[in-house]
Amino acid sequence: MFNQTLLWISFIFPWFLLLFFHKQKIKRFMATGFLCALIMTVIFQLGERLHWWTVKETVFPLTHLTPMIYSFYVVAPIIVLYFTFGNFWLYMLVNAVMDIIYAVGLMKWYEYLGIMDYHNINGFSRFLILQAVAILMYWFQKWHDSSSLSGSPYA
Repeated sequence: MFNQTLLWISFIFPWFLLLFFHKQKIKRFMATGFLCALIMTVIFQLGERLHWWTVKETVFPLTHLTPMIYSFYVVAPIIVLYFTFGNFWLYMLVNAVMDIIYAVGLMKWYEYLGIMDYHNINGFSRFLILQAVAILMYWFQKWHDSSSLSGSPYA
């Protein structure tokens, strides 16, 4: 029961964080957040196929994905870009701190709780995957801004 409550909270809570930010600026980064969720969905599916991990408990009935993919991996890139976009090294530093906490701390806690099992991948490898995704997200946001917001005061 604790695991299900935790998973539902981790699915719903991040979305409420967006209420505290400027709506137009959130819209600017929304496509990047959704792209991150799509990429992480593919990575999680590949990870299961390559026996990197097994998701043992989820809130979704038709898939073995953690609910964080459709909440945290959408909202976190939006918030990080909100505060750091325009300064790549600050963006990477903030992402590195978050990714270390997630890849080594939170994922290990999920394993301890029995939500996930890790087989052929270690925390450092998970961290490197998350860093590669972060670089891709920054590049995508720069491209997205150059193609769609050239006349916007938020560009």
